[in-house]
Amino acid sequence: YPLRRQRQMCIRDRSDGDENNVVQCLKNCFKSLDCVKCASTQSFIKLLGQSEDVHEFYLRLLDQLCQELQVTEEDRLLKKLFEGIFLYQISCKYVDSISERKESFNSISISVTHGLNLFDCLKDFFSPTVLQENEYYVNQELGFQEGIQTLSFLEIPPILKIHLKRASYDIETKSQTKLQCRFEFPLSLNLSSFVSNQESGEYCYDLYSVFVHDGVNDQMGHYYVYVKHVNGYWLLFDDVNVRRVSKEEAVDMNYGDGITHNQACMLVYVKQ
Repeated sequence: YPLRRQRQMCIRDRSDGDENNVVQCLKNCFKSLDCVKCASTQSFIKLLGQSEDVHEFYLRLLDQLCQELQVTEEDRLLKKLFEGIFLYQISCKYVDSISERKESFNSISISVTHGLNLFDCLKDFFSPTVLQENEYYVNQELGFQEGIQTLSFLEIPPILKIHLKRASYDIETKSQTKLQCRFEFPLSLNLSSFVSNQESGEYCYDLYSVFVHDGVNDQMGHYYVYVKHVNGYWLLFDDVNVRRVSKEEAVDMNYGDGITHNQACMLVYVKQ
């Protein structure tokens, strides 16, 4: 709802008012929020189904919106706002051969690593990978070759979602658990060094919202979100509880400290 362009896209959608589609449910919810403090999301959740993971729920929602809005102006706007393109390149180590592959994405999943921060993990995510001779087939003439695979952004969407993967498996208890180590993320993020065309300008993003999971593992717990208001202060959205909070509560207190169970699980960055 706080994302003005997405809200306006749903409200102006020219659907026939069918309550059995997500766009109409969102439209009804957004219109209600313009008039009252709270609006029911039951019809919306009923259509998408329950989910124990906020990232999984987001992908399901986006996929459903794309299906319902396909081949429309709103569909193009949705993809323009949230869809980016990765560029995979493989260069042979001893032969003059380069192959490229493009892949669209709606979010980035980053594995949380103890002792690192978001930018460190992004550098690791985009670092080159060495492919052994039996891993890369060039063509019939050259056969298998050793290669180096690089990954970069070809296009970055204006609204970028970063999923922080904290799920882990405890060998001793033989059960799923969650990494609760400290993992810092910045208020401003410069992604220019990860773009394939280094001359295409600056790609600077500001932190817009922090999704938090409070629980010992991904199979149980509670989700809530902090959103940065257009005037610069932060708001907490926790079911019917909406209140103004400090930057420290919204950001710093959700890095993780190894003791408490509330940590950021998904971040939203918006291009400056």
